[in-house]
Amino acid sequence: MSGAVSVGALGLARLLVRARLRSFRNGLRSRGRARTPLLIAVVALVTAVAYVGLFAQSFAVVVATVGPAGQAAALAVVTGLVAFGSWSAKAAGSDALRAGSPENEFLLARPITLGALVVGRGIADAATDPMGALFLFPVLFAATLVWRLPASAWLLAGATSALVQVGISMLAYATQVALVRVVPARRRRGAWAAMRLLSALALAALWMVGTGVLRDPAGLASRLAALGGWVRWTPGGLIAAPLAAWA
Repeated sequence: MSGAVSVGALGLARLLVRARLRSFRNGLRSRGRARTPLLIAVVALVTAVAYVGLFAQSFAVVVATVGPAGQAAALAVVTGLVAFGSWSAKAAGSDALRAGSPENEFLLARPITLGALVVGRGIADAATDPMGALFLFPVLFAATLVWRLPASAWLLAGATSALVQVGISMLAYATQVALVRVVPARRRRGAWAAMRLLSALALAALWMVGTGVLRDPAGLASRLAALGGWVRWTPGGLIAAPLAAWA
């Protein structure tokens, strides 16, 4: 082990992407009850298309009700809550830090720094996780349709979603590593429980705002327009800023 060469972040990302794509391909080729990857991919695509239709219908009401500032605020709040819910769900899961999986067994046998591990797994997640890679794109894509932006804006929405996904994955892995490094072992169970509670609260907030967007988009947009310009400096405001500026 002393002569082993350390794996960098990009090298680790390539290895993980190849391994996950090979596993996904094998799942597509399998028969019977083992075709789980195909089912996951189909469900992810159908869910994404449904999200586009639902949010486009509601966001059209927002555009007809408030001005550009209110429209940007509504998109910022939705994207911010989606991003926060995705991060909290990833950070609350400790599977990435447990031995037993093929990926972790490989990582335990190679000299890999924590920085390379966080960056490499973040890139691999964005490239191989269909549900995670599409978690934000339906909302941004629906906004481009309502704002009647050109097709090139679709590429911007996809690039924004992918970059945010990479950042969220890296931040989630960094949070897990920091929790294990900082919190003593006897208190770690409580820390993981607190993270799962935070994840549940984030998903509940996303559910409530999503329900408000679907049931009363005009009223929600009016309330968000009165919040002021500080929404643009939130993470959701930074995510929505490129498309809002284009619109």
